[in-house]
Amino acid sequence: MSKSVGAIHESPKSPEPPKKKQSRWTSIPNRKKAVTLFNQGRTIQEIMAELDLTYWQVYNVVSGRSKSNYRARSDKGQRRVTLETTKVNENAPTDLTAFENADDFLEYQAIQTMERINTSNLQPADSIKALKDCSVVLRDVHNRRMQSKLKRGDAEIIAKLIRRFLPDATDEQVIDIYAEELKRYEAEAN
Repeated sequence: MSKSVGAIHESPKSPEPPKKKQSRWTSIPNRKKAVTLFNQGRTIQEIMAELDLTYWQVYNVVSGRSKSNYRARSDKGQRRVTLETTKVNENAPTDLTAFENADDFLEYQAIQTMERINTSNLQPADSIKALKDCSVVLRDVHNRRMQSKLKRGDAEIIAKLIRRFLPDATDEQVIDIYAEELKRYEAEAN
């Protein structure tokens, strides 16, 4: 009986202090460390154990969520400006006089922009929008060049008519066909 009486009189375990409610967000050093560990291939559970964070704290950090609106940042937590994107291209002409005309400059800028898009960490939707904008600029430059070569404002229509019958015709072939037909027309008019 003494054993059972002694068991009753044992001092109860001291209650654990209540756990502090953790914030949804963690400190900046912990965020940086979590991203670094995640980029090294660690799982969310391993990061939780190492940094003593909750699952959602780690998840919010590695998925690029921001404190505002609880949405994912468009850059997924990556730096918005990198040294690579701020470098000046050494081969780039520094003066507009290096270009023959405004269309050459526009074409050069569109191509440079497409090269930057190719090496950037943009979201696919942003990349597609930027590429569409570049293609519009390049198409306009192409159309103006065709108009100046054909010496007509309706050069696009003429090129489309020729390509209806010769779908594989290059720009040079379109210009040659137009020049031949123009000579025939002028010869018949005289």
